[in-house]
Amino acid sequence: FDEGSFDNCPGDVLLSFSPNVNNTNLDLTCADLGEQVIQLWVTDAAGNQDFCETFVIVQDNQGFCGPTADPLIVGGNIQTEMGGNVTEVMIDVNDGVTNPFMTSQNGNFSFNTLVDGNDYTVAPEKNITPLNGVSTLDLVIIQRHILGMVPITSPYKLIAADANNSGGVSTLDLVDIRRLILHIDLEYQNNTSWRFVEADYVFPFSGNPFATTFPEAVDINGLLASVEHDFVGVKI
Repeated sequence: FDEGSFDNCPGDVLLSFSPNVNNTNLDLTCADLGEQVIQLWVTDAAGNQDFCETFVIVQDNQGFCGPTADPLIVGGNIQTEMGGNVTEVMIDVNDGVTNPFMTSQNGNFSFNTLVDGNDYTVAPEKNITPLNGVSTLDLVIIQRHILGMVPITSPYKLIAADANNSGGVSTLDLVDIRRLILHIDLEYQNNTSWRFVEADYVFPFSGNPFATTFPEAVDINGLLASVEHDFVGVKI
């Protein structure tokens, strides 16, 4: 579980599963199937300690634990409009108990420890590296759209152009993007660097995605079966 803990004091650091430095083994049994939260403690030579939380998913791939009911799984995939997988998206089910899931290279996410019958809200979020992929060419494209020269027709690209999250595309968006490019601002003042739209959603007016409220999260009322909810990632 260690990603490279280090310390500036002389001597090696000790890794353990609790403040007790001798607690270096963790036994997981059939009673621990599913997602189990663990703490990884680091202790330096001077006795200073810190820890972080992560999790391990215990699976019974060989059927050793005997027949069990299939777990309910809530999962999905996050891709861009062009089909590229979106990594480092934090997915939360907003139940106050389940740890968020971060998408990896395949853009997938999966929760397999949710309680049947409970309500959940699947909400993706990503707000890092806002300048990634942003250039002065974007300013030209948006300006041509505003002037009616070359309209932007994709609803996802219109959402991407709404840098100030005002529900429309205007010269004020150009100002926010320009401030980002010039490093006057390090992030968008009224927006995140990514937004997400439920993949199954059909925009009533593709030329104006802001005419109605598009779903950026999915509500599950009374989970009774495994479900899949995909999202389209939009880089602002």
